[in-house]
Amino acid sequence: MASGKKSKSKALQRVEDSCPSCLDSIIIEDYRVGDRICSNCGIVVGARVIDEGTEYRTFSDDKSNKVNPDRVGAAQSVLFSGEELGTRITGIGGGGNTGPLGKEFSSESLERSNQRNAMNGKDRALSQAYSEIQFIASKLHIPGNIKFEAQVLYKRVKESGELNGHHYHYVAAACMYIATRRKGAGRSIKEIAAASTSVHAKLQRNIGRCYTKIRDTLELNDLQQSTEQTYLARFCNKLGYERGVTTICNDVARRARDMDICQGRQAVSIAAATIFMVAQVIGRPVSARDVATVTGHAEQTIKASYRQMWPARHYLFGPSERVSAKAVHLLHFWGEPEAPGQLEAAQKWAAKNDISPLVYSPEENDVKPQIIAGNAVAAGPVAMATEVGVTVKQEPR
Repeated sequence: MASGKKSKSKALQRVEDSCPSCLDSIIIEDYRVGDRICSNCGIVVGARVIDEGTEYRTFSDDKSNKVNPDRVGAAQSVLFSGEELGTRITGIGGGGNTGPLGKEFSSESLERSNQRNAMNGKDRALSQAYSEIQFIASKLHIPGNIKFEAQVLYKRVKESGELNGHHYHYVAAACMYIATRRKGAGRSIKEIAAASTSVHAKLQRNIGRCYTKIRDTLELNDLQQSTEQTYLARFCNKLGYERGVTTICNDVARRARDMDICQGRQAVSIAAATIFMVAQVIGRPVSARDVATVTGHAEQTIKASYRQMWPARHYLFGPSERVSAKAVHLLHFWGEPEAPGQLEAAQKWAAKNDISPLVYSPEENDVKPQIIAGNAVAAGPVAMATEVGVTVKQEPR
């Protein structure tokens, strides 16, 4: 009897409503038949009411609390067409997971069979591109939200039909590059091309063409401009430099950009040259080869940007505990002197912003930098340096 009263109380529930006949405010919902009944006059106010709540029943043998009692499945994925409902099998474990029934019934074999038979051709093509985006994201340590945005962007591109003639590797890499630009993650086309699984996608021009076409087709106007600060934190972290060194690099790169002394150079090239220069000044030098390995740019490209920044070095560094005027003055120089103009641009910028250069006045027996083509030399004859930009003596090799 107790159990019967308990089930009856669960089946009837009072809700706040009004009866149209007696205007009583107590309405009872009978979940057993789906009716709403007035508790005063007994009139049926609403018949066959559908319960929109969750069905708290479990059909699993495991009665633990970890079992999800809902019978409904997950929400439909926005990444696929949604034209059909079915079961998707994913691989479990490594390549050697053959299972008790042999190789024909391994998880990888079942997954391939499921993709061939259960998925339509449109979703199968999307799944291949999503796998490529997933691989690039995992290799470059890109967050999941950026990976998801790249996948959604790829679906939009395929629905537009503007890049049907291009290989999905190119389009997937271009979508990943656009997603990182929109979120300010800072990945260059060269990095994304190196992380691609396709040999042809490693050619940057293929990804660049797809990027330009996607940008123009979808009218993407919210792409953030890549700056040196976008890359410096990640590059310094890979080279083992702490946050204080990153702060100095950010300040040097910002001044170089404001002076406009690195015309025609990409932001990633300026960032690499900045790290190469700051590392020497703080007494923790790193080779150009190591910087090239981390940034993905050639050593000659880094040294070319370095040569453009070198004449204005006294204006690039601000006063700091880790930066000395002597270390800035004695910075090495690689290659032949560049065309004049960088020092004049730096002086105009300093006069406009009322900034003083970091000047070092050499005393007796001090050394000054020399320029010798192809060699890095820091010692030489004493010369007077009464002003910034002292004339450097050219000596034969």
